[in-house]
Amino acid sequence: MDGAAPTSLPATCEFDPVVDFDGASGVLESNPAIDMILLLHRVNSAAKTAQHQKEELKLKSTELAKEWDLRVAELEAETARLAVVRTQATSIGTRDLRERDQKNTHEARDSRIAECIARIRSFTCVPFENLSN
Repeated sequence: MDGAAPTSLPATCEFDPVVDFDGASGVLESNPAIDMILLLHRVNSAAKTAQHQKEELKLKSTELAKEWDLRVAELEAETARLAVVRTQATSIGTRDLRERDQKNTHEARDSRIAECIARIRSFTCVPFENLSN
């Protein structure tokens, strides 16, 4: 095949039709058996897809149920812990707060007085007890 034209082809560019397409239109017509097979194949394929999706949804719903069960258990444990803390906590009334504040004020005043007395003692040569005479 060195580029030479085969000897069986005519030298002219005109070709005569060899195939007769007059009876070929029957091939393009619908065949009920083939249509039914194609339809059954599509239905079977859709059923398999639906079954697969159903199994995936079951699996996902099971996983979600487990996850939510864990979260619910955690929240219940936290609620129980907070209930224990709430019962153990003592309520502080305004009277108690006032008494504590007053006590802290007196303690602070007493410590300042003691500090002043200590300074006075450090500056004077006479003992503090003898100052009253």
